[in-house]
Amino acid sequence: QSTWGLVSFQKLVCSRSFAVGRFVRVAMSSALRNSYYDLDAILMEEERLPVKFEIDANHLGIVDPGCVTDSIPAGSRVDIPMWLATALGTRGTVTLSVPKYLRQNARQHLLADARALSLADRSPYFYEVGIRMAVLANNDELAHVLRRTFYARCREILDNASNMGSVDCSEFVRRLTVLEGELFSKSHAAADELVKFKRRQSSLIRPSAVVTRK
Repeated sequence: QSTWGLVSFQKLVCSRSFAVGRFVRVAMSSALRNSYYDLDAILMEEERLPVKFEIDANHLGIVDPGCVTDSIPAGSRVDIPMWLATALGTRGTVTLSVPKYLRQNARQHLLADARALSLADRSPYFYEVGIRMAVLANNDELAHVLRRTFYARCREILDNASNMGSVDCSEFVRRLTVLEGELFSKSHAAADELVKFKRRQSSLIRPSAVVTRK
């Protein structure tokens, strides 16, 4: 099911742009594949998800700051790390819920004008958490909203990365998620390389220091 969800989301992305789709295909794979050496994958797994415990959970009181005992009683609603929520969810110990920033009201705001929102304030791994939840819940609507959100913001990101030049863009970058920030950095670097190529600065053959040495 997880593999099907990732492939489906990739097809939705790649249907609009091969170049951007290829970038997202690599970056979004961290949402479904654990990598021991991938720091972003590790940090993403620490994002907290709201869950409801269906049974008494002995010796798990430590994951709930508000719990005064060693155990979490059945019916409790707490936020726990994604890696733990996923593991307990597959065993039927908890029922997962989507975070507030991915619920129906939040989706309406995303569809209205995703460019005006600071997704980094919601979660630095907004897309990765979103696609993981869409796959776990088999929620095609959420995957569709994520795709539209990304493309609405992608155009602005690519435009700013290509045209900002030496202008301070720290405030704009601050509003971007980790995925969007990486896209901005790569696009900005590509734009700089294109300018150098047009000015023939990238093809200059400089004499060796051995030849010019006096």
